[in-house]
Amino acid sequence: MTSRLRMRPVVMGVVACMGLLAPPSATAQAVCGSSVDDRLRIRLQPSVLDYGVVSSADLDLGQILLGRMRVRVWPRGGPSRGWILCLQADASVFGPGGKSVSDVEWQIAGSPGWQPLSTGGQQVIRGTGNQRVDVMFRVAVRWEDSPGDYSAPLTFLASGQ
Repeated sequence: MTSRLRMRPVVMGVVACMGLLAPPSATAQAVCGSSVDDRLRIRLQPSVLDYGVVSSADLDLGQILLGRMRVRVWPRGGPSRGWILCLQADASVFGPGGKSVSDVEWQIAGSPGWQPLSTGGQQVIRGTGNQRVDVMFRVAVRWEDSPGDYSAPLTFLASGQ
């Protein structure tokens, strides 16, 4: 099996951060569906996570750590301005075999637990002022996955509070 894994995020809004971090809450779904706030700025680094060719050892392990994406959020209008950073997949399946996007999981670096990616807006974090957030990604791989190039586009969205 020869496969390549790539994640290409789209940025909506404008953000950068360095302040207070709060864990996601149950009210995130309603907030993540709101419109983009042009008073916030977002920057991602890297802009693409490219794992490269999947090996038989990767398939034996059953998952691949794709890496870290650093998201910088900064509000215009003062350091006390609050914001919410959300994430969503652009489609429910990806790759030649229609792999479920929920096979891709994310977490804030250093925090416990992984969240499956979905097409519904998921709150990553609430913050105030300028901050930097490292989001880790991994993907489940199986011997039954179809060979080919896999690309999972996703969107980061920042909303003001």
